[in-house]
Formats: sequence, structure tokens, C-alpha cells
Amino acid sequence: ADSSLRYEPKEPKPQLSLTGRAKIGNLLLKEEETGDRFLAWKELAANGLDLSLNPDQLEIKEIRLSEPGAKITIFKDKSVNLAKIRKKQEPAETAKAAKPDKPEEKQDSPPFPVNIERVRLEKGVIDFADFSLVLPFAAKIEQTRGIVTGISTKKESRANLKLDGRVGEFGQARAEGSLAPSAPKKFTDIRVSFRNVEMPPLSPYTATFAGRIISSCKLNLDLEY
Repeated sequence: ADSSLRYEPKEPKPQLSLTGRAKIGNLLLKEEETGDRFLAWKELAANGLDLSLNPDQLEIKEIRLSEPGAKITIFKDKSVNLAKIRKKQEPAETAKAAKPDKPEEKQDSPPFPVNIERVRLEKGVIDFADFSLVLPFAAKIEQTRGIVTGISTKKESRANLKLDGRVGEFGQARAEGSLAPSAPKKFTDIRVSFRNVEMPPLSPYTATFAGRIISSCKLNLDLEY
């Protein structure tokens, strides 16, 4: 980190602010069940960092992701692996016993205000699979690059994304659209397209689910989420 910190012991709560920039290098997160890479990057650099407490807010002008790697899997029941990374909460009975209900208090506190103007991706690798399709499809998207703008915790916010990458030697992949970062189940409109993708490398999937291997084929695929 290269930043400036300011602290003021005010009433009723002290104020704290942090401005500058920060980096996190060589991150690797693995799925607990499979041991597969879930998320990785060579470097994440945040520029224009502005964090404050009382009032609470986090503003970032730009995040640059260098050589990121990610795994996105849509299962047969249309659930997504991204939703399964959170640890399960303790049972309601245990929580109630530990902390009595207080009707006058709000049960759900608002999210910490966050606003990220843009995220840039460079030389990314994405393992993408959608097993909810009639013919399950999976592909490794390499040399992924692009930009995501307008990431915010505000309910009415919309994040826009535009990404493209390479599949195999001649195939192309592209994702474009928008979603509500705070509630993607309520609003998501993303189009994903694959062009000129060689099918023989996908034989392990077609043999398992369709009972056939592929000797020769090229695929063009359009998906809407």
C-alpha cells in the first residue's frame, strides 16, 4: 500500500480516512470441495482509493487485474458455483439463543457503501461451463480482456461489462451486458457468444452426457442470461 491515513477522535464516533493506492499480488483461492482454482491473479492494483469510516464509504477509481484466473460453473439445476463459496450460517435456533430478538432493531443492516468506477482485465483465463444446457458445454477462455464499469452497492446501480477472449487456436468468446451488483437474481442481462470453437476437445463432456465423442466439428453458440 502507498496511502495516507487520517484519524480524528470526534464525537459520537471517531472519523478515519485512507487515500492512495494498494496492490495485492499472487493470489490463489481454491474450492474446498474440489481443490480446483476458484479465483487467482498475478496482481490486483487499486488506484484512486478513498476509504472513510463515519461517514462510511469506499470509492475506487480503477482496479486493474493482471493475469486473472476464474472458474464459472452453471450446474444442471441452474445454480452457480459463485453462490456456493460463502460459509453456511449457524442454525437459527443457535443464533436466537446467543442473541435475543430486539423488535426495535433492524434485522438487516445496509451494506457498506462501495463504488468502483471501472475494473480492467488483462490476459485472463476463465474456465466456463454450463451443464444446464441440453448438450452441456465447457470451454477454457484465454487471453481474456475487457472492462467492467459502475460496480456499486446501491440498489438501483447497474454494472456494465464487455469482455472478449480466445478459445483454442481460432475460437473467440465474448460477453457483454449489465447486471445489478447488489441483486443479480433480480436483474441480469448478459449475452455470451462463442464463435469458431473446435468441438473435439469437448468430447469428454459429450461422451458423458450424450454418449458420443466428436471427431470433427466447429461450434457457434449464443447464450443469454
